Amino acid sequence: MKSNGRVFYVCFYCEPEVEGKIITYPSVISKIDYVSSSIKRLGKEVVLVSIAPSINGEFKGYESTIDGKEKHIYLPSTNSKNKIVQKLNFLLHNRKITKFLEKNIKENDTILVYHSLYNRMWLKKINKKYPDKVVLQIEDVFSEISEKTKKFNEIEWKLFKQMKKCICVNDIIIDDLKCVPQKMVSYGSYNLPKKYNVEKGEKIKLVYAGVIEQERKAAFLAIDAMEHLTDDYELHILGFGTDENIKALEERIEQVNNQKNCKSITFHGKKTGEEYWKFLQGCDIALSTHSYDEKSFASADYTFPSKILTYLANNLRVVAQKLQVLEKSAVSEYITFYDEPNSILVADAIKSININDIYDSRKLIDILNNEFLSNIEKLL
Repeated sequence: MKSNGRVFYVCFYCEPEVEGKIITYPSVISKIDYVSSSIKRLGKEVVLVSIAPSINGEFKGYESTIDGKEKHIYLPSTNSKNKIVQKLNFLLHNRKITKFLEKNIKENDTILVYHSLYNRMWLKKINKKYPDKVVLQIEDVFSEISEKTKKFNEIEWKLFKQMKKCICVNDIIIDDLKCVPQKMVSYGSYNLPKKYNVEKGEKIKLVYAGVIEQERKAAFLAIDAMEHLTDDYELHILGFGTDENIKALEERIEQVNNQKNCKSITFHGKKTGEEYWKFLQGCDIALSTHSYDEKSFASADYTFPSKILTYLANNLRVVAQKLQVLEKSAVSEYITFYDEPNSILVADAIKSININDIYDSRKLIDILNNEFLSNIEKLL
C-alpha cells in the first residue's frame, strides 16, 4: 500500500491557533481529518493548504507541523466589510492560491480540493494546467441546496464535468457525473470509536444528536413522536442551537413530559469526545428526523446526513425519512424508514424495531472504511 508523492489538500480548515481570525465551517473538520489520516495510511505526505480567508483585516498566514507526514499551511489573506474591496480581495486571494500551487506542485504530487463555490475561479485554471493531478471532493452541490446559490448551477456543474477525478458524497452525484472518468463515493468519516462497556437500563433509549432548529424540525419531530409511544421508551436529545430554539425545545419537552406524567424526554445539551461516544453507545435507537417535503427533496439529494454514519459507528439502529440519497446508499439496509415527516409514522418505525435482534452496524463501517482506502489509493 506504500506510494510516493505528496497530496496538497486544499480546503477551509481551522485549528484553535487561528480560530477567530479566518472564516471557518466546523462541520467540515472531521471529514478532512478522516481523509488526511487515510492518505497518510497509504504512505503519502499530506500538505493541508487552508485557503479560509480572513474574517476582517489582514491575516498573515500560519504554518504547523502535525507529524512527519502532515503539515498545515494557511495562506495569508485580507478581507473587508466593504463590498467592493471584498471583491478585490477575493480576486487577489485566488491569485495567491494559484501561485502557491504552481510554485509547489512537483511531478508525483496530487491536488485534492474540498469543493466550495469559493474555488470556482482558481480551480478552473489549475485543473486546466494539471488535469491528471486534480481530485475534486464534492461534499455538497451548493447550487442545488440553496435558493441564494441557484445562480451558480450552470457554473458548478460545468466545473464538475471538467474533472477527471472526483470523490462524491453520495451515489446520486456519482450517477449524475457519468462523464467523469474516475470517481468514488464517500459518505463521510468511517472512523470507529472505541467500544465502551456501557450498561443499559430497562427502557428503550432513543437519541437525537445534532442541531436544534425549527426549520427542518428534527428534534421537535422526535419529541412529537414520543406522544405516540408507550412509557417503555425514553428520548434523549443532544445538541446545540440559538437561545430561542433551545427555549422552544425545553418548553415542548416540558409539555410532553407533563402529558405523559413522567420524565420521558431529557435535553442534555452538547456533548463531545469520549463523553459523546459513551452516551451514544448507551442508547438503542438513533433518530435522523430532519423534515423534507417536495420542495426540499432536491436539497437532500445533493448532500449526505453524515450523522447517520456516527450513529452506525456506535452500533445504533437508525430511524430516518425515506430519501433517495439514503435508499441508494450502502447503508440503506441498516435504516428503518418512514415515508413522511409525520410523528405517527416516526413512532411506528421506532416500534417496528426489535432491539433484541442480532445487530452489528460497526462491521459495516469497517467495510466502508476499507473500501474507501482502496478506492482513494487508485484515485491518488
